[in-house]
Amino acid sequence: MKEIDSGKLKWGVVHTTNFWEDNYKAFEFNKFIYVEKLVKILGSDISTQEMKIIACFDIGEFARLYPGGAS
Repeated sequence: MKEIDSGKLKWGVVHTTNFWEDNYKAFEFNKFIYVEKLVKILGSDISTQEMKIIACFDIGEFARLYPGGAS
């Protein structure tokens, strides 16, 4: 969540299937604000292509694992 707040996503241990399997439920925090922030990265003109790819991966993992997230 600190990385999302920084506005700079970089590939690492928090962008893995293992991370999401262990932590997807934490993203319910504050009405899914960190999921919303990931979505905003996708629409941002200042986000790099790599950041958008990482945000897509993270959103996809969240949707895949969260009950009802992919429906």
